[in-house]
Amino acid sequence: MKFSAHVRWRRLRVATLVAFLSSPTLAVAQGAVGSGPLTSRLPDTEPQVGVFSIGFLKLVPGLTVREIGVDDNIFDEAKNPKQDWVIAGTPDVAGFMRLRRAQISAYGGVEMQHYNTYASER
Repeated sequence: MKFSAHVRWRRLRVATLVAFLSSPTLAVAQGAVGSGPLTSRLPDTEPQVGVFSIGFLKLVPGLTVREIGVDDNIFDEAKNPKQDWVIAGTPDVAGFMRLRRAQISAYGGVEMQHYNTYASER
């Protein structure tokens, strides 16, 4: 029995579809927020503590102090190391807005450091 190219093509598509649908797969839920490098700090739920509300917009300011004290070797020199008093941190703000059909999250922050004597390193 000979089949036409059209019938063979249809059978190939049906066989591929059956094989695809019958193969076992692992069902994994994809995280909507926090799954990538740009979205890892976005709030997933509406913030409840330390919130400033402006209408529908909720703002949560924050501050992370990374370093405070004396840096013994500012310029990483082997000979004649220079030391200075330093404070480094990240002021930031997270925003959240829930609208009728959308939920919007935003995050912004900047790393800052202050050296007391060596202004070139600020």
